Amino acid sequence: DMLVHAACTKKFNLSPSDIHLIINYITASTSLRSNESWIPICLPMFNSRGYLHAYVCFLNADVCLLLISTRDSDFPILSEAKQKIFQELVKEKLLEVIGLSIIQSSFTADDLKIPGLQFFVYKSLLNLQLVVPQLKS
Repeated sequence: DMLVHAACTKKFNLSPSDIHLIINYITASTSLRSNESWIPICLPMFNSRGYLHAYVCFLNADVCLLLISTRDSDFPILSEAKQKIFQELVKEKLLEVIGLSIIQSSFTADDLKIPGLQFFVYKSLLNLQLVVPQLKS
């Protein structure tokens, strides 16, 4: 499971731990895979006393589009935005590109050839990014 792209306004920024929570929630909920969903989600690093609203839609078996809003009334707006995004991705054949990049970009700790290294998490505080190798099956 990986994040391909995140875009945020300058006013709002999501922390790596909040992004990790979202990814875990989406991948653990099989019911989210079958249709577009509108869910309240608490992101503790963003605001531990309130909720954001997440539009979740799987564009294919491996690619999920997640749009987050501060307003609970934005479902129709985000659903329409999803249609435009999906049409553009299909038109430009970018879903295939994303699918290939998911396969090609995964790596394991063994790929780094560091004796004894089995797993790690690299967190860049400057870039608010996490790098995590795929676990061996």
